[in-house]
Amino acid sequence: MIIVDLTIKTCHLILINMNANEYYEFWDSRISDDVELSVICITYNQSSYISKALDSILSQRTDFPFEIVICNNASTDETKNIIASYYGTFNNIKVINIKSKINATECSSLVLPYCKGKFLASCEGDDYWIDDTKLQTQVNFLKSNPLYVGCVHNVLLINAEGNKLKKQHLNWLSRKKIFSINDFDGYHLPGHINSFVRRNLLLDHSFDISLVSSASNNIGDRTIFLLWLSKGPIIKLNHTFSAYRVIRNQKNLTSSLYTNNKTKTAMEFEYVNKLRHFITDELQTKSKITYRYYILFTEALLNKLLYKGDKELPKLILHSIKNKFLCILLIPWIIIYKIYIKIFTTQ
Repeated sequence: MIIVDLTIKTCHLILINMNANEYYEFWDSRISDDVELSVICITYNQSSYISKALDSILSQRTDFPFEIVICNNASTDETKNIIASYYGTFNNIKVINIKSKINATECSSLVLPYCKGKFLASCEGDDYWIDDTKLQTQVNFLKSNPLYVGCVHNVLLINAEGNKLKKQHLNWLSRKKIFSINDFDGYHLPGHINSFVRRNLLLDHSFDISLVSSASNNIGDRTIFLLWLSKGPIIKLNHTFSAYRVIRNQKNLTSSLYTNNKTKTAMEFEYVNKLRHFITDELQTKSKITYRYYILFTEALLNKLLYKGDKELPKLILHSIKNKFLCILLIPWIIIYKIYIKIFTTQ
């Protein structure tokens, strides 16, 4: 990576050799890098929500200094101007203003090295925290419990307008209290990323985060959880400290990837393959991802039969499964399970 750093007072313009002469501006904070925690806030065209997110972070009551590291992924609305007003008011904010939009996982990989805290937290630009003791509670727990690499909590599910949803469970969140690498099945997570406070493993320069951007262009949460789980278990605390905004039928990343995307099964299969190879080859650990293949095979088969989907995809997925008989046997049960998920949970 080629970097040219031109220092202008507290603002650094950094030119980075990315894909096509893309570059970004870096606005440094005006406090010491000796902070206890870094809050990561990635945003794109969220002018309606970003103030709520930043206010909820800034309202945290802690006995330690923390910084906010914002990555604005080339927003075309008023998001950048709103961020600039906060940057001018609060001295613990760093901003990466990307000039030409990049992939979501590239944002994650880009922002992490700028985080100097001993702990990391996340809050995307359309989410927010609902308890001003969140950071203090989670950091206190991790300091007292060195066994755990991070901790999560429950989240309040709201719609675009901020109203509470009737269904208050995300089907991809595990109900387990303690979640280890042996529980990782390529889909279910120990908690939502905006609830995840974890140790900053990047302070050990040997910790490799390249999988975040190489595994998928846009799916990053599962990869991040996997990388941290490779270093220790994650525990769920019995609190609800944050709100997750579930946005449907809009230009929202999660919606575009899963709800409205006809190629989602093929994308998911490619992504899960990379996670499986990391677990088996790099970690040399037995993988539970086979169960995810069963579900993907059923999805691909239904897409082929009902919607004239990719004819070769079911064969490719089945080829990755050792127990093909069991996979076929499970088809009706998986269909029933997916109907249950559709009715009783939020996707």
